[in-house]
Amino acid sequence: MRAILLLFFITLAPQADAFNKKVWTRYNETEQMIHLLGAFEGLMMNPSPSEQVLYECFKKTKTSLVELHVLVVEEYNSSFWKHSNQENMPAAIMLISALKKYCIAKGYNFD
Repeated sequence: MRAILLLFFITLAPQADAFNKKVWTRYNETEQMIHLLGAFEGLMMNPSPSEQVLYECFKKTKTSLVELHVLVVEEYNSSFWKHSNQENMPAAIMLISALKKYCIAKGYNFD
């Protein structure tokens, strides 16, 4: 049953481009990570040049999913979206913003 549920989340995660704040806060860490994997997979389907740099940084620095989750949670907690009255926030923007700050700190350039 657990495997079926995991497969269900993995199937739907790439299709979700926005976090619903109520759902995101109800997700446990594993569910949040699955959602982030889906958002990351969606970005890599047709990446822009800066998204390709993000992927290169992610790959070369061997950033784990746990580290990526921590970065996104920190970004979300310090963002406009958490305190806004909007129900949905773009998952891809949170992911890109968090990973970009991390990669800049690691010496990557996005010019």
